[in-house]
Amino acid sequence: MKSVGRNVMLGIRFYPHSAAYFFNESIAEFNDEIVSAADLFGASLKNLHEKLLDTPGLDIRIALVEEYLCSRLLISEKRHDKIKFIGDIVNNLKSDYNREIIAVSVRNNISTRYLNMLFSQYTGLPPKLFCKINRFQHSLNLVNANDQKLTDVAYDAGYFDQSHFIREFKLFTGITPNSFAAQASPINQFLAGN
Repeated sequence: MKSVGRNVMLGIRFYPHSAAYFFNESIAEFNDEIVSAADLFGASLKNLHEKLLDTPGLDIRIALVEEYLCSRLLISEKRHDKIKFIGDIVNNLKSDYNREIIAVSVRNNISTRYLNMLFSQYTGLPPKLFCKINRFQHSLNLVNANDQKLTDVAYDAGYFDQSHFIREFKLFTGITPNSFAAQASPINQFLAGN
């Protein structure tokens, strides 16, 4: 990202399932798309943008954004229970990388098809891919710590073996774990969550 002149940037980061609280559309519709928030939210967002431009202090800007998002919560009120339900599943899957989706659906007394549909609608990803990404993120943190052998990282992250781990690591990064650790750039640190 390049910027010329004086700029101020304010960003919002949502948990995987929480963006669904603010949109009427299925989150899966946004996969691999660049969508203007102004197109989705219309005049209300344009008004917020103008207020933010006219407001000098960061604290007041944050308060304006919070107020706007709180008003958006009312729009999705009917879906709050389902979004919370998926949020609970997301939080459980974060600590259990290899949980079988069938086991998740049985534990929650729903079909795997319905689980996949809800999960995709409210997170944008099928649950199996979410688990894969989550396991990879954990392995990335372990590789970044650089205090374990790759075999130990593979088993600690829940991979079947080292070759499975390396294959999936290359799928996500395009390089091997050893090459990734050797580069140790600031972007690698960021990707690893440190």
